[in-house]
Amino acid sequence: MIEVFPLKYGPIFKKVFSHPHIFQQFASDILDLSVNIERVETEYQYPEPVGFVRSRYDLFAEDTTQRIVIEIQQVKEPDFFERFLYYHLTSMIEQVRSYDAYWFTKAVYTIVVLTSTPKDGSVNFSCAINDQNLVD
Repeated sequence: MIEVFPLKYGPIFKKVFSHPHIFQQFASDILDLSVNIERVETEYQYPEPVGFVRSRYDLFAEDTTQRIVIEIQQVKEPDFFERFLYYHLTSMIEQVRSYDAYWFTKAVYTIVVLTSTPKDGSVNFSCAINDQNLVD
């Protein structure tokens, strides 16, 4: 019998999904769009801090038109929603380079993998999508 390790453990999840072809297929299936990933970073940080908290991404990849962040949360912290929202917004804000260039050059997609749900039932979904389109 083959021994299989559960993906709910961060190091195992990162090891599996740090392979570009696996990351690419996973992101493509979840987001229903074509992505071309050549490299996946684990524990990625932007070279310069953005804001007051230096974000560290579990899995980070980008192609020429989009950034894809996969964050693994075991829902232990009460602030998990605020945390991944902050990481998502940081990936957007980091693209703005000057006061006369307030636009985003890449679409940002954040996939949050919850390995368990809170006991109080405050989160109970399999997929939640927000396109952050502030115009419509």
